Amino acid sequence: MMLTPHTASRLLLPLLGLAAFAVMGTEVAAVGIQRPVAAEFDVSTGMAGLLVTVYAAGVAIGGPLLAFALAGRPRRPTMAGLLVAFAATQGLAAVAPDLGLLLGARALAGIVGGAIFALLTVTAVGVAEPGREGRALATVALGLTLATVAGTPLSNAVGEQAGWRPVFWGIAAIALLVAVGLWASVPAGRPTEGSASWPRTLLRSGPARSGVLDTVLSTPATFYAYTYLTSLLADPTGLGETGTVVILAILGVAAAIGTTVGGRLLDRDAGRHLPALALGSATALAVLAAGAAVPVIVAVACAAFGFLAFALVPILQGRVIAAAGDTPLVAAAVNISAFNVANAVGAAIGGLAVGASGIRAPIAAAAALSLLAAIALRSRGARSNATACTRATGAGAGADLPAN
Repeated sequence: MMLTPHTASRLLLPLLGLAAFAVMGTEVAAVGIQRPVAAEFDVSTGMAGLLVTVYAAGVAIGGPLLAFALAGRPRRPTMAGLLVAFAATQGLAAVAPDLGLLLGARALAGIVGGAIFALLTVTAVGVAEPGREGRALATVALGLTLATVAGTPLSNAVGEQAGWRPVFWGIAAIALLVAVGLWASVPAGRPTEGSASWPRTLLRSGPARSGVLDTVLSTPATFYAYTYLTSLLADPTGLGETGTVVILAILGVAAAIGTTVGGRLLDRDAGRHLPALALGSATALAVLAAGAAVPVIVAVACAAFGFLAFALVPILQGRVIAAAGDTPLVAAAVNISAFNVANAVGAAIGGLAVGASGIRAPIAAAAALSLLAAIALRSRGARSNATACTRATGAGAGADLPAN
């Protein structure tokens, strides 16, 4: 039985957020189950770490291509079908008899997951009331944020107690439940974009290209710092296991609040807030690196970092969707690809820094990256404003000329 339109609309955004939780959850879960996977297949932890790499590659490369193929398809069966396919990839991973098949399932999951997340964000913006698009997008981003913060420790706990396979079965179950809910609550209709001219339209859209570049500039420091944060908390701070869990919980709450606030900022004037958020994140990370031996400083700095860094997520995605014109689905997928590329770059740079200078080095380097991003964003914003003023002046001057 279909839901009434009012009930369906109230359920839709939370369901979109839960779908985002599942899609992001499987990405970060791979970090938490590396050790049991390596033990079962008798491979190194580095080889097991390919579970993260192949998923990110699937999102970055295959996600936009699948979104392109699905553009213009009926929205309800497309979303439900993608989630069923995503659940199937999780089931395939759960029964994988060897590492090769497991990696193949992860690559397929990344391709499907990239397209799903793009469609989730575009749908959230499309069903939102005018002036509240950012808040709707923040609901989806909140699922991503909660998965990022909680996915690794949850998967680690399950993996150590029950093995790594139940982790994928659990994600598959969530995806299937969301598929049923979305079938009942997604409005009938088609995605707003066509599929024939998106490469030309997207490449010619200066604001869309600018938005993707902003993502590339702003994101590496966040994932870079978060990847090595647990190691930092366990070593110089001396907090112990309980203290580390408390600090991560504080960061998680702050990140959830930051995501919500970021959506509200998007509904106002999102662009002018980006440099300030990046600068604030750089400051918090610098304080964290310098004061890692003082638990109170660590707690405050982690809360500030979580709030400021994750406030960027809905802003970065929302600006690209808004600037994409008639290509929002593929533009959203390309921007999600940029998030994943930045994630991989940040983790790689962090690994080099740890090897060279110890565990505080990635946090300090992340602060430097965030500072450079703030400077670049400020500079790009100033150039954009100057260009707009020049065009406006030229238009005004032309308006004063008599018509021939």
